[in-house]
Amino acid sequence: ATLAIAKAAQTVAIIYFPIELLRQVCRPKGLAISHFGWPEPLVNQLRRGLRGLLIMTMPLALLVSFLNAGTAVFGYDTLERYLFLGAMAMICIFTARMLHPRRGLPATYLRLVPDGWTSRLAYLWYPLGVALPASLGVLAAVGYYFTGQQLGWRMFQTLCLLMAIALAMSVVLRWILLHRRELRIEQARQRRAAAAATGGEVPALVVQEESPKDLQSQMHQTRRLMHTLAVGALLIGVWMIWDDVRPALDFFEKWPIWHSTTTITETIPSETGVSSTRTRDVSDPITIADVMLALLVLAGTLVATRNVPGLLEFSVLSRLPLDQSARYAITALARYVIILIGIIVAGRTIGLHWNQIQWMATALTFGLAFGLQEMFANFIAGIIIL
Repeated sequence: ATLAIAKAAQTVAIIYFPIELLRQVCRPKGLAISHFGWPEPLVNQLRRGLRGLLIMTMPLALLVSFLNAGTAVFGYDTLERYLFLGAMAMICIFTARMLHPRRGLPATYLRLVPDGWTSRLAYLWYPLGVALPASLGVLAAVGYYFTGQQLGWRMFQTLCLLMAIALAMSVVLRWILLHRRELRIEQARQRRAAAAATGGEVPALVVQEESPKDLQSQMHQTRRLMHTLAVGALLIGVWMIWDDVRPALDFFEKWPIWHSTTTITETIPSETGVSSTRTRDVSDPITIADVMLALLVLAGTLVATRNVPGLLEFSVLSRLPLDQSARYAITALARYVIILIGIIVAGRTIGLHWNQIQWMATALTFGLAFGLQEMFANFIAGIIIL
């Protein structure tokens, strides 16, 4: 019993810590409002919802963890399952309140962007968000209690990862704003020192605040880079969290769509010691998983094309003694290289090898030579000019 209580307390502490941390961040005049600039009504609504969630679910989580860690006795598993269903019901109520399109957290954003995809697909993402904890309860009710526990634990870890990334982005953006303010203060001090050195009138130490429009324009690139890094960190974290469940998706490998032929050359040794080579064609099935991976590569290429050149200029090129035209040329060439690499990798993923598309390249060459020679020449000239 003592060991079961210890394990239950440890599990509840792991669940309680991130929720309480977010609730403390959302305190009145706390980090979320005073430093991160989150809307105060939404912060207050989230804080009240988290408080009710902790009050309703923590006792249930403690009992479920205690019964799960205790000695297997007849009746304990049934009671544990009922308590788990109760916890899922409380989470369903919390999710339904927080994600409601008109009364929940997304309501303000949806009113500002009524014609966006988020508003148009509200009938899809809202029921899906509520159905996720409900599905875990259904799994436990129909006999797949262990599966519901494992999936629920990984969903909780994924939500904690999202919260950690959101807080990290807010902290970094706040640090960037404070750093820009320190630079403006230092510039004002330098102006005062220069005026004092020349014997002129020493101006007052006045720091000119940037207008919201200018600040938003200057921070747009930084925010986009931060979002790109956050998406990359999220994908890596989700892959690590759901790595144990990933083999369940192997059934996509069993559905071939078409076959790709690869030519391989083998070395065959003979009894006389003279080796001979043989070339043969090997059929490689292209499955749904390969197509999904190719689409993922193309999506990653699109994101990298839009953000990596900016990140390169922001983090590396701006620190080098290069003029604006040289930096632009490097970022443009980097964008072309990223597009080329992405297309090659995606093509190889779905079985497009050079020996299969060389006839297309030949036809394209003739087309460029006769019909599109000026356009092709202009493109090459543009690269040379860069």
